[in-house]
Amino acid sequence: MYEEKVRKFMCHYCPDCNLYAGSETKAIHGRRMKPNTKYCTGGKKVIIFRSDDPKVTVPKWCPKRRVPPTLRIYHFRSPEIEAGESMLADNGISFFP
Repeated sequence: MYEEKVRKFMCHYCPDCNLYAGSETKAIHGRRMKPNTKYCTGGKKVIIFRSDDPKVTVPKWCPKRRVPPTLRIYHFRSPEIEAGESMLADNGISFFP
């Protein structure tokens, strides 16, 4: 049987994680950016990634990080439950918000 796992969130999927790839120093969102600077705009302030932050996983200071991680289930436990739910949905009854 298929085993569900909680996937770790990665920064490269986040739309708020950006990279300044300009050739000279420039002020962006009130912070001085050097060339090849990775920064996050997800919180109230712009945060620049430090050299000791993890390269692949999300750092501990990330405002979008969820502790503990959540697991979302998008399928039913059995075909019988799915058939029952579809019969109720045909009659206009739904238990989902």
